[in-house]
Amino acid sequence: MRALRRTLSIAAMLVSLAGMAAAAEIRVLSVGAVQNAVRPLAVDFSKDTGHKVIFTVGSPAVVAQKIKDGETFDAVIVSEPAMDALDKEGIVNPESRVRLANTGIAVAVRAGAPVPNLSTPDAFKQALLAAKSVVYGDPTLPNQSGEKAEQILASAGLLDALKGKPVPKSWKDLLNPQYKGLVGYLDPASAFVGYVGAVAVNQAMGGDLTNFDRAIKYFGELQKNQPIVPKQTSYARVLSGEIPILFDYDFNAYRGKYKDQANIAFVIPAEGTVIVPYVMSLVAKGPNAESAKKVLDHLMSDEGQAIWANAYLRPVREKAMSKDAQSKFLPAAEYARAKTVDYNKMAEAQKAFTERYLKEVQ
Repeated sequence: MRALRRTLSIAAMLVSLAGMAAAAEIRVLSVGAVQNAVRPLAVDFSKDTGHKVIFTVGSPAVVAQKIKDGETFDAVIVSEPAMDALDKEGIVNPESRVRLANTGIAVAVRAGAPVPNLSTPDAFKQALLAAKSVVYGDPTLPNQSGEKAEQILASAGLLDALKGKPVPKSWKDLLNPQYKGLVGYLDPASAFVGYVGAVAVNQAMGGDLTNFDRAIKYFGELQKNQPIVPKQTSYARVLSGEIPILFDYDFNAYRGKYKDQANIAFVIPAEGTVIVPYVMSLVAKGPNAESAKKVLDHLMSDEGQAIWANAYLRPVREKAMSKDAQSKFLPAAEYARAKTVDYNKMAEAQKAFTERYLKEVQ
């Protein structure tokens, strides 16, 4: 498998396509998180080859359901854990899998607010404590930032809503009663980002993928602070300032700063974070395997990798990034704190964690 780094990465798999001599319609099923990158890539590919790429975009749950319903696709783009599940079910061709890009959880700071010092665990703690609320994705869904948010102590937030409160430096600081009603995270039972966050918290507290006792205990204690728990992504609420600090993928923080022109700062917490790659594989017995392979190759080309970077997802082949794109990402030294996990075990552990969360926490 060729690797592509992403702090909190997601996987994409191309469905195997049968050979195509003439112009073909290549159907690709993708999670929505990467659509800003894959749609431009599809346009370029169509211009170069004459083949038309038809994208169907949906939430991780919708993607999974369409596959279960037997809909025909030539390629699939999902997170690494979700791809592992598709591999086990024989839906994709595992030999064709390619990691495309990486993303991670970061901290966003709203316009007009001082950029906090988040270079140490103590500094990060103070930043969180100063926030009106903190949110991260649902740890129980595959392919979303919630799972990763708990794996890494990474957060994104708007500090002008902090109102002078001390900035938290650790997960434990969020349990402080002074932040009652201000802390938020994406529902682990409905958003993959929430599950990622659960994994991050669990590992930060000394747990692993075989035992989530620490994460369950943490969320149980967090309920005393009446947390805000959205069911799905809250990007717009971060831009508006409603959610001052949000645990989320890093590409959302970059997008807010550079595309939506929000004055946002973001960091990878000193405690570290996790990487969950987006990967791509050909779908087993897909109708257009030969043409689908060309799409995959295009995504891994210099041009294709540059487009991933321009969509604020760290491409596997970082040398393909322009200097301008590189300048928008945190330095490589910061991303050194973003670690990989056993994604197969992570996927296998999700159901059990979700059941425990719903029974013991929610």
